[in-house]
Parts: sequence; C-alpha cells; structure tokens
Amino acid sequence: ADTPAEAELLAAMGGEGPKGRKRLEEALHSAKTAGVSAERLQPAVARLEAIDEHDRRCTMLAGSIRRAMPTLQQEPWRLQGFLDSANALQPWPPELQRLVYAAHERVRQSVSSQHLRRTLERDLREVLRRVRGARVGGQSCAAEDASALLQLTERAKTVADFDEELQREAAKLASVLQRERCQRDVAEHRLRLALKTRDVGEIERCMREVRALTHAVDGGSGRSEAPHSTRLMKAAGAVLRQMSDGQARRQAAVVALQG
Repeated sequence: ADTPAEAELLAAMGGEGPKGRKRLEEALHSAKTAGVSAERLQPAVARLEAIDEHDRRCTMLAGSIRRAMPTLQQEPWRLQGFLDSANALQPWPPELQRLVYAAHERVRQSVSSQHLRRTLERDLREVLRRVRGARVGGQSCAAEDASALLQLTERAKTVADFDEELQREAAKLASVLQRERCQRDVAEHRLRLALKTRDVGEIERCMREVRALTHAVDGGSGRSEAPHSTRLMKAAGAVLRQMSDGQARRQAAVVALQG
C-alpha cells in the first residue's frame, strides 16, 4: 500500500495551474523527506518538468501575441497563427487567457472594421462616379448624390486605413459642392434684402442668381435640398406679380384720368 506521502504525490500529479504546481512541489518535497524511492518519484519529477515547459511555452506565446496585436491591420495572419497555436496549450495561465480573449476580440473588430471600410469605399466610389459624370460639360449632380457625397466624405475621416487617394478626391469635390451651397445662401440673403426694398430690378437679378445656384447645388431636379429656397422663390415671384399688377393699375388710372 502507498504511504501517505506517496498517495499525496500521486494526487498532486493531476493538478494544473499555479496552485497545482505548488501542490506538486510540496508533495514531491514531502515524498523525498519520507524516503520515497527515486523510481516512485520519477513520474512526479517528469510531471513537474512538463508543467514548467508548458508555463514556458505559454509565457513565450503571450509575448508573441502582445507584440503582434499592434500590427493586426498590416499582418493579421501573424496574430491568427498565434491564436491557433494557443489552442494546443490549454489550459491557459491567467495572463495568456486574458491576451487570447483580447486578441480574439481585436480580430473580430478588425474583420468588422475592414468590412465597413470596404463597403464605405465602394459606396463613395460609386457616388463620385455619378457626381463626376453629371458635372461633365457644366451639368450638375442630383441632390441625393450631393448629400451622399458630403456624408460619406465625413464618415471616411473616422475609418482607419481608408483609401487616401479616394478620400482626397472626395474631399475636393465635396468642398466644391459646399462652396456652391454657400454661394446660394449668400444669393438668397441678397434676395431677401431686395424683397424688403421692393427693388424690381434687384429682385429679378437675385432670382436669376438663386435659380442658377440652386441648379448647381441640387442638380435642377426640382427636388430642392433646402425647402426654404423654394418658398423664397415663390414669395419673390408673388411680390413681382403684385408689383407688376400695381404698376399696371396705376398706368390704367393715369390713362383714364388723361382721357
């Protein structure tokens, strides 16, 4: 029958992790003190060496994962390879377990981020193609394309590793559209001032300018991106008609008086 020291040594050999290692070391020391033969001690010594080797490999792998995580975007295969290697080393010590879980999450986020980037680049290229095509020969883009270009350009600024050339091209064209929109806003302001002074010539000039800039910004689609522009033009047209009608009545009165 096994002595108590031998029984404890046999039980300790099944342990894992830091606590299991400590128990095995203590059981091995007690067995040696109790005079257990070297032949009976050998399996426990081999088990302790295997635990040490496992810990060493886990420590090395943890360092490799830690160094590979910052290069995930450039070399994703490196980190994935280390994660595959980690499966053979289970059970993991706490530090390696934390790194493996964190790395898996980073890989998941990277895959999601890359999908988002590719989708956004595809959408932006398509919008750019339509806007450029519409503006060839002095034409204008559709209002929805102009709005999409501005929104996608802003979103591209928040996406890592976005195509820089595509981003520059989109930003340049978006700047042109924004400038045209600002010019329209200025023209609308002048039209409002002209309406207050009821200057027919100025009202007509400002209306032509607003109409031209609205076509440039909204593509002449009839679906103005800014409803207030449509209301302003309708109000200006009504004022011109009122002033024209009033002038006609005054002329008719003058004619009547002279007759």
